[in-house]
Amino acid sequence: MLSCIALLLGCSSGVDPISIHDPSVPTADRRLIADGQDRVAVARAQYDEASAELVRMEQWHRQINRHSTWPDGTSALVTTLHQLLDARTDLLELQAERAAIEIDVAEAELELLVARVAVRNDRAVYDLEDIRDAVDDEKEEARQLDREIMQQMERLDQVTQQWWNDYSSFARGGGDVTPFYVVFDRPRR
Repeated sequence: MLSCIALLLGCSSGVDPISIHDPSVPTADRRLIADGQDRVAVARAQYDEASAELVRMEQWHRQINRHSTWPDGTSALVTTLHQLLDARTDLLELQAERAAIEIDVAEAELELLVARVAVRNDRAVYDLEDIRDAVDDEKEEARQLDREIMQQMERLDQVTQQWWNDYSSFARGGGDVTPFYVVFDRPRR
C-alpha cells in the first residue's frame, strides 16, 4: 500500500515526497517539483495514447483477419498486407513500451529532483549518486528501446514499399483492387 502511495506521488520508497504546498520549501523548489510532477503526468498521458493506438491497430488487424472474401489471385497480396499489419503492430508495441519506460524515466528524475531539494533544504540526507545512477539506468533502457524502434521503422518502411509494389503490380495486371479499399478504412479515434 505504501509503495502505491509513493508511486502516485511520483517517488519510490527511497525518497520522501515533498508537497508543492509546503511553505517551508522555497517557491523555486516547489515549482521544480511541480514541473517534475507534470512531466510524470505527461508521460502517463503519452503512454495512454500509445496504448490506445496499439488497441486500435489490433482491432483493425482482427477486422482484416476476419475478412474472408478476398478475390482469386490475391493470396500473395494478402500475405504482404498481413506482413504490413504485423510490422505496424510491432512498431506500435515498441512505442507503447517506450512510453511506459518514459514514465519510469520521469519518475526517477522526479525522485532525484525531490532528493536534491530535500538535501538543499536540510530536510533529509540521500545518496544522490545512487539515485542519479538509477536515472541513468532508466535513460539507457530508453535509448536501447529507441534503437529497436528505429530498426522496426526501417522494417516497416521495407514492408510498406513491398506492399505498394505488390499492390501496383496487381492493379496493373488487371486485378480488382476494390476489396483493398475497405481494408484501409480503419477505425479512428
